[in-house]
Amino acid sequence: MVSSLTSINGSDVNETLNGSAGDDLISTTYANPTIYAGEGNDTVSASVNSDTASSIYIEGGDGNDQLSATQIQVFTPVLMPMPGFDPLDPLGGVGGPGMMLVPKPAITPSDVTIIGGAGEDTIAVKSFNYGTLSIEAGDDNDTVYISGVTVDASVDLGTGDDTVTLTGATATSITSGAGSDTIVLDSWGLIPSQTPVVTDFTAGTGGDVLDFSHIITYLQADYGLAVDGNPYEDGFITAEQDGADVVFYLDADASGTGYSATKLITLQGVTLTKLTTANFADGLGNYAVANAAPEVGTEIKDIEVAEDTAINVTLDKGIFTDADNDPLTLKLTLEDGTAAPAWLSYSAATHAIVGTPPANFTGTLSLKLTASDAAESASQTFDLTVTNVNDTPTGGVTIRGTAIEDGTLTADVSALKDADGLGTLSYSWLRDGVAISGATAATYTLGDADVGAAIKVQVTYTDGHGAREAVTSAATSTVTNVNDAPTGGISINGTFKENATLTMDMSVLKDADGLGKSYTLQWFANDVAISGATAAAYTLTRQDVGKTLSVKMIYMDQHGTLETVVGTSTEVVISANHAPEGEVVITGTASVGNVLTADTTDLSDADGLGTLSYVWLRNDQVIEGEKGATFTLTESDSAAEIKVQVSYVDDQGTSETVTSAATEVELYTPKPPLPEEPTDPVVPQPSSPTFSLTFGADTLRSGAGNDSVFAGAGSDTVFGGFGNDTIRGGLGNDLVQGNRGGDLLYGGHGGDTLLAGQGDDKVFGGLGNDTVLGGFGDDTVRGGTGNDFVSGGAGLDTIWGGGGADTINGGRHADIMHGGDDADMMFGNLGDDTIYGADGADTIVGGGGNDLLAGGEGADTFLFSRLGAGEDTVFDFTADDTLVFSGTWQTSGYVSEAAFLERYAHEAYGGVIIELERGNSVFLSGLSSVSDLAGHVLLSESSDDIFG
Repeated sequence: MVSSLTSINGSDVNETLNGSAGDDLISTTYANPTIYAGEGNDTVSASVNSDTASSIYIEGGDGNDQLSATQIQVFTPVLMPMPGFDPLDPLGGVGGPGMMLVPKPAITPSDVTIIGGAGEDTIAVKSFNYGTLSIEAGDDNDTVYISGVTVDASVDLGTGDDTVTLTGATATSITSGAGSDTIVLDSWGLIPSQTPVVTDFTAGTGGDVLDFSHIITYLQADYGLAVDGNPYEDGFITAEQDGADVVFYLDADASGTGYSATKLITLQGVTLTKLTTANFADGLGNYAVANAAPEVGTEIKDIEVAEDTAINVTLDKGIFTDADNDPLTLKLTLEDGTAAPAWLSYSAATHAIVGTPPANFTGTLSLKLTASDAAESASQTFDLTVTNVNDTPTGGVTIRGTAIEDGTLTADVSALKDADGLGTLSYSWLRDGVAISGATAATYTLGDADVGAAIKVQVTYTDGHGAREAVTSAATSTVTNVNDAPTGGISINGTFKENATLTMDMSVLKDADGLGKSYTLQWFANDVAISGATAAAYTLTRQDVGKTLSVKMIYMDQHGTLETVVGTSTEVVISANHAPEGEVVITGTASVGNVLTADTTDLSDADGLGTLSYVWLRNDQVIEGEKGATFTLTESDSAAEIKVQVSYVDDQGTSETVTSAATEVELYTPKPPLPEEPTDPVVPQPSSPTFSLTFGADTLRSGAGNDSVFAGAGSDTVFGGFGNDTIRGGLGNDLVQGNRGGDLLYGGHGGDTLLAGQGDDKVFGGLGNDTVLGGFGDDTVRGGTGNDFVSGGAGLDTIWGGGGADTINGGRHADIMHGGDDADMMFGNLGDDTIYGADGADTIVGGGGNDLLAGGEGADTFLFSRLGAGEDTVFDFTADDTLVFSGTWQTSGYVSEAAFLERYAHEAYGGVIIELERGNSVFLSGLSSVSDLAGHVLLSESSDDIFG
């Protein structure tokens, strides 16, 4: 039974074509196709023009599919000058040849993706030269043809024994996957960057196969390869190990010219020696594998042995390696290649350097060990050093001279001998066995540090065989002392002024015999000892004024000699300054806008007060320009510490400064400005309706589209659907509900009820006493004419009462509310609301949140709770307005307006603030005094919660 083909043809760009469960024939010539062939043995063809950017996506699905993608070359005629073109006569004419039309290929990028899926698929891609190509062959034994494609191509052959044939120069990355795959090169290119790469080629028997048969045919036909010749043996095709990869090259004339070193293909992660004839379709590829030369492995370390000692040093097994695992022959020579000494050799049996040096032989031999595999070799060099056995020196060193301070000692080396030869002598003198810094000559002069110590000298040298030798003399007797007088002296530091403290400074006092561990002091005034002044510091008194001071030190040096040192001064002690007494006090209220004053009435100075000058400080930083006795606090001083610094020069010429204690300024929080009053929203006029109702009391539910519905003369009920609907009430008392979408609702005539629903809706009550409810979005709600009930609902709503005495409810979020005409009742509820009463005697309840309130024209009433509900601001409180605070004021003790204002109200920067309980407040912007509120505050004893 022969199954019929289902033919599916593309008809437009950006089209998705889906095959049936059977065998399909699917084709398209339109750009950007997406094709899912589905089950069955399908044939899919997608062709696009080269002048149109396109992407092609094909999935074969199950079955043995034939999938192809082709780019059809389109040529555009271009006017080009012919040889001898004369620009003065572009059309030819008398001047000679002119212009001609020539075809120019149009090139645009195309991205092609083909996925074969299950089954034995055939995939062909042709003539794509700009863009990308990705092929996933899928399961089973697939065949892939890529011809005339110069884009970056990626081919994953998947499982199965697959075949991919490449025609033309392509930069193709091939993943062979599982199975024994065959890569066929039909031709070659001259651009190295456009040669194919196999990422996971499997070498050896049962692995992947390279098929160069087409290239070999070209070589035989056009480039001199004999019909029975071997392209690998004859030098036409070669392979090299390039790092971790194997690269095949083509020399089309086998002469190193013309096509020399043209890259054919790269096998990533493959070792050249692992390739066998099984990896070549022609079975001749073993000639492409070159011999691997030996290579140096582990470094041979230098060898060192003692004189007259036998040598037997086993070498590391890995000093040489050979990728072919060829047997290696090792030979030992001198570094220059000449024969090694007869007593030294390499032992192949023990893999060691062996031998015995001749008697008394010392020195270093530079050697070379060479490994050969019969064809090539590698070598390492190393040193063998035979070290000398040292002979100890004889004779010794003696010291000549007398062991007394300032005496000179000499090292006598006349008896010192060494069989290995004396080198240059170096000297180091020792004090009680410790080297003396800098004492490195053949003579040494004794100093104070040597007194009581025994002296030795150590002579060092390097003998004729490089051995370091050291010889030390016997010690002298202990060195006797010669007394040294102290140097440097002592001095007096400090200010020679009454009440100042002087100190004895012995920092420059020196004694070569040592200063000793203790000393005694005595201070003198005019050379008369001061009773009890025996410490290192002395405080000047009134009795010292007009006198000169000195101090005497007595100590015993470290060699037992008593020494005396005197420090003197020519300065005369002067009388001391008297510090100011009292303090500077800052007076005034420490809040922004108030004036602070520096009060100096308690300041005095026994030396006399001079003219006072002032500097004001903010957080210990000078406030520029503030140099008066008073200072007006600004917003910059909020929560800062303010000080004042008073300075003067007393009658004795001493500059004095007194700084006040810090005064903390109250935190000032500027109140927000009243936002610009919103404009009355313009009621848009709906377009022609989709649905119109007639004279009865009708009910209509619209669908999912953007509907337009006009109610009729009856009391109709209209429900909007899921779209952005426009619904207009008629003459009756209508019920209109927007439901989902951004709807536009009109009440029309009558007392209508309008429900906005979800979405950002616009709702207009129209004529009559309407009920207008906003809903869940950020709605615009207007009551219109009549005494309406208007509510914003959830969302950030804009609510306008319009004409009439309206009741307006803000909802849960930060709403903007406008009362409109007449006396309105306005409730902000939750959120930071902005409420404008506008015209009329309005009643405004801010509700929860930090609200901004403006009553507008008329005698307005603002209602708040004793416990408060946020930090509210009233912007336009006038003598016609009233503040009402609800709560149990009698039980709290504040039953009168005067007592309430005294307890809770005070002036603040920019107005008057009433601070209620729990951190809540009412700020009256623009009022200058609490007294302005007299007669405008009512205290309600209701226990109801009215939150302001």
